[in-house]
Amino acid sequence: MNKTWSNEQLAILDREYPTADLKELAQSLGKTKSAVRAKAKCRRLKRSSDVKVWNPKKQEKLIALYPNHTNQEIASLLGSTESAVGGRAFKLKLRKSPEFMLEHSSKGFFPKGHQPVNKGRKQTEYMSIAQIEKTKKTRFKKGDIPKNHKPIGYERITRDGYIEVKTTEPNVFELKHRLIWTKHNGAIPADCVIRFRDGNKLNVDISNLYLVSKSENMISNTIHRYPPELKKAIRAYGKLKKTIKKYEE
Repeated sequence: MNKTWSNEQLAILDREYPTADLKELAQSLGKTKSAVRAKAKCRRLKRSSDVKVWNPKKQEKLIALYPNHTNQEIASLLGSTESAVGGRAFKLKLRKSPEFMLEHSSKGFFPKGHQPVNKGRKQTEYMSIAQIEKTKKTRFKKGDIPKNHKPIGYERITRDGYIEVKTTEPNVFELKHRLIWTKHNGAIPADCVIRFRDGNKLNVDISNLYLVSKSENMISNTIHRYPPELKKAIRAYGKLKKTIKKYEE
């Protein structure tokens, strides 16, 4: 093959190298793949991050195969990995066909009426003495404490941003701000909730906590998103309605 590069070949290389199939590009230019790569390196050309793994033809094959083949089969056919197939399929929003899902989802289930081989049998009837002795090493013994066990008093943050405290075994958690309020002021009425004066759910100091009715809390949460001026007007309107209602009664 000719080792020199014409201006036309270089223009094609510059234009096509980022996304083209290198084998096809090399053939169209009358060069080897290694020559194409070497010249691209000299010209500081970069491959697109997508086609480093998924060139257009390979992606077309993935789209065609994905609905009715396992990721393992597709990876084998395309010379890829299962994780790469799954990742690309997710990016392209590909889905398995209903027929494929029906066929393969049922393979992991026991058929209706299936009976385990050890049902109603003693361990010695389906395991050898050696096997039984081997299982003793990994059995969970009475009184053993799991490695992930959390002691009473352990604290964690909920998804909503509140502090929870473990109060009872095995895994009973209560909201810390409610515990602190109860400790200082007694039981919380059923129709009331505890709020935070500074809005910080992690500040559970008793001076930052106050009691409001659930109805007041709902109103406060509803108007919370409005600017101060509008919130003030809404509250004033609420008080006016209460006054009118009281007067009418």
